[in-house]
Amino acid sequence: MPKGYYKKITEQDEQFIKDNFLLMPIKHIGNELGISFGRVMRFLDKNGLEIPKELREKRKLNGVIKKGNIPFNKGKKQAEYMSKESIAKSQATRFKKGRKPHNTKQKGDIVSIKDSYNGTYYKYIKIKNNHWVFVS
Repeated sequence: MPKGYYKKITEQDEQFIKDNFLLMPIKHIGNELGISFGRVMRFLDKNGLEIPKELREKRKLNGVIKKGNIPFNKGKKQAEYMSKESIAKSQATRFKKGRKPHNTKQKGDIVSIKDSYNGTYYKYIKIKNNHWVFVS
């Protein structure tokens, strides 16, 4: 739905929401009617309709990867599950040997790190790659 576009909820839409809010996820109802998730939720709230907590938890678990799930590409070579065009497109985004990340610190840089336990800040100075010395 484009920004600024507003569609009124008709009586047929209201009835559809009332009939299906326990059967379908709210996003699916919104997509079906061409309205947003929030509009459907506000409608349910205004009309005193509530999705039971057990059903909400069940719907959340449907979107989670289950224990023991086997990925579709496990044990396969890249060429077996990707086309040559896709492989060529993805090459530009791969890590390259010898390249350094954009946030690599230079020799002599001082970094302040906050301790998550007590909130104090500690300063370290970079001497060389992978070698930092505590300052204060």
